[in-house]
Amino acid sequence: MKIPAKVSLAFCSALVLCFALTGCPTGNVNVDYDHTAYFPKYRTFSFADVQTDNPFFETRIRDAVAHDLESKGLQFVPSNGDLEITAVGAVHNRREYQTFYSNPRFGYYWWGWPGYPGYAATTRTVHYRVGTLVLDMYDGRTRHLVWRGTAANVVSPSPRVNTNHLYDAIGEMLRKFPPR
Repeated sequence: MKIPAKVSLAFCSALVLCFALTGCPTGNVNVDYDHTAYFPKYRTFSFADVQTDNPFFETRIRDAVAHDLESKGLQFVPSNGDLEITAVGAVHNRREYQTFYSNPRFGYYWWGWPGYPGYAATTRTVHYRVGTLVLDMYDGRTRHLVWRGTAANVVSPSPRVNTNHLYDAIGEMLRKFPPR
C-alpha cells in the first residue's frame, strides 16, 4: 500500500512537532549565580516583587519558590530577608518555519537530459506561545544580584498543564540551590 506524500508529510510534521513540544516537561531552564557570593550566610528570604501576565500565577510562583527554599532550610520573612526575590513572568508569541523535503523525483532538464534528481520542499509556519519566567535573588543588604534562574516553555491552553510546567520549572531551577 502506497501512502500519499501529503499524508506522510503531514504525519511526520505532526510527529516532529509533538516530540519538540513535549520532549522536556520543564522546557529550557538555565541557572547562573555570582561565584563570589557566600550562599551559606543566607538564612531568610522575602519577595520584593512578583509580576506576571496572569495574576493567578503570581501566587503560584510565590508558593512554589517558598516551598522549595523552605525545604532547603531557608526561612520566609515578610520583608528584609537575607535574599530578596523578584520574579517576572511573561507570554510571547513565537513563529517557527519548518521545511520538509520529499523523496527525490527523477525528471528531465528542460533540454532533455534524463536523471536529474529534483526534491520537492514544503515550508510551513507554526505559531505558538512561549511562557518565560525569570527568577532573581538579590543580597538583602547590598542589593547585588547573586542568583538568576530562567525558564521558557510552550504555553498550553490548559491552566492545569501550565501550572504543572511552572512548578516543574521552579523545582528544576532550585534543584541545586544553594550553589556550592
